[in-house]
Amino acid sequence: MFKVNDLSPPVGADALELKAGDRVLWYYADFSSGSGPKTLRLTRVGRTSCYRAVGYDDGGTASFPEGALLHVDGRKVQTQGATQAAMGCVGTHRGLVRATAPGMVRSNALR
Repeated sequence: MFKVNDLSPPVGADALELKAGDRVLWYYADFSSGSGPKTLRLTRVGRTSCYRAVGYDDGGTASFPEGALLHVDGRKVQTQGATQAAMGCVGTHRGLVRATAPGMVRSNALR
């Protein structure tokens, strides 16, 4: 499966025309529930070592990813939630930061 800019396109990848700056996510999915799993997108909060994870359904609707964890340098940081995002601060780190949440496709990786 794939999403472009957090949306599942109504056409196959061969019929889609991408524009500069589009974000494409490829992932495996099980559609036994009738729709694909939510996907996570990770963004950095300003110039801090804090990150925000947001879950997106197939239609691009944002949601709070309960139980989201940030993974960095072999450790896990629990996020704190609001209504639309989960945020956590990882402190000093060297590696990439990723987010996971139960039942969701893991996020992109950021430094």
